[in-house]
Amino acid sequence: MTEETGVNTSFDANRSCEALSLFIKRLKNDICHCLNTATGETSGSLQHCKTKCNSLMQALQATAFSEIRVAELLQKTAHLVLDYTYVDETVLVDEEFPQDTCNTRIYNIRELLDEVCEVALQCRPFPTLLEILGTELVECILWRKGALLYMYCHTLQSQDRLKQELAQYKKCLEDGVNFLEDMLKVRQPSSSCQPAPDDTMQLLNQGIFSDTHLLAMIYAGEMCYWYSCAQERGLFHQDDQHDSFTARHRGLKHLNSYLCAVKGPLKTLNWNAEKAEHYVSYLSRGLQQ
Repeated sequence: MTEETGVNTSFDANRSCEALSLFIKRLKNDICHCLNTATGETSGSLQHCKTKCNSLMQALQATAFSEIRVAELLQKTAHLVLDYTYVDETVLVDEEFPQDTCNTRIYNIRELLDEVCEVALQCRPFPTLLEILGTELVECILWRKGALLYMYCHTLQSQDRLKQELAQYKKCLEDGVNFLEDMLKVRQPSSSCQPAPDDTMQLLNQGIFSDTHLLAMIYAGEMCYWYSCAQERGLFHQDDQHDSFTARHRGLKHLNSYLCAVKGPLKTLNWNAEKAEHYVSYLSRGLQQ
């Protein structure tokens, strides 16, 4: 964008529409392939996604596109990808992450969520992903990636599969915490924000803008707890000792923020504090040793 004209010189409408069209066509092919074997509610959800693809392809037939219009289409495409990936995420959870297919399916979901962001930056109607997709969509994409890995790790905790999938488990814990932390940073309050007596302002000053932000804190804290437990049990390589202490510090940060909220402004809403207090006790003891 030039200072003199305010024109985004890196934006090419034709190139942007071509990149977006190719992505949507490929996405529609994937959806149609899944429809061949889908049944019941899953089939209905996929059919809805296919209809959205058709609508987007029709919208791309227009002859002129501004930066704002391309950004709108990219946002609709991101919503479509979130709808589509949610279908398999739900099935994965219901099936308890089947051992023979879950790794490939988790990878494909993450890849698709990453790819829609890459397409947005390739089209680049505006300089940053936040400007293109908006705060809520960027947060949602990061949340969905982190929550998916949390659910996978949670499933391994409750089944006799942990040692069989140890490398994947460790990687998913690390990636999951990173995604959730990135989500919590998207709308990080300014350091100039002053504490306020009002409950809502207190939550905003703590970086809690929704129930999802609160869940991200407890999920990240719990994954750090699982990581530290695995380290203590000798399941991770000895060279990973430093990672364990990093996990403890990061976990305590998120769990204490969660507890501050649920025992403070949100104390009347029945958020569970006992589990988080147990994790804090365990992680704190590890740091004192």
